[in-house]
Amino acid sequence: MHPADHADRCVLLCAVAIVAACAPRDLALTVATRPRVIAIAPSSSTISLQPSFSIEFSSAMNKKTIDTDPNSKTLSIALMPAADVDDAFFKDLAHPPLAKTRAARAVPLHALLDGNALTIAAEAALDASTDYALVLSDRVRSVDGVAL
Repeated sequence: MHPADHADRCVLLCAVAIVAACAPRDLALTVATRPRVIAIAPSSSTISLQPSFSIEFSSAMNKKTIDTDPNSKTLSIALMPAADVDDAFFKDLAHPPLAKTRAARAVPLHALLDGNALTIAAEAALDASTDYALVLSDRVRSVDGVAL
């Protein structure tokens, strides 16, 4: 090992030791963990024409980040015909509200969040024999402010 490399390591270790020594003893270093969807029901690909979905997250979620209004600037959840969920949709979802024609195709939803459990119910009947996609954006956040 080159002597200069050894000196650099000593300085770095000393700096870490000083920072650790100066930190309050009750200070816990925490790393926010990205919340995950750990369960969803129904799990079948065939659902009723007036569906309700239950989603369980790995941590408590922030109610203020749950928005199902396609005309809202804070839209975070949408139920759309799957054929409409393409790159243009995701660009639109990244900068809500949805375009008027796209918003008109969104299924009206009601959402209820209780800690880490989210229930989403369709407020209108789905079209039979049509595939749908339930999309949750990264605007859905944990109570710690961490994106889904």
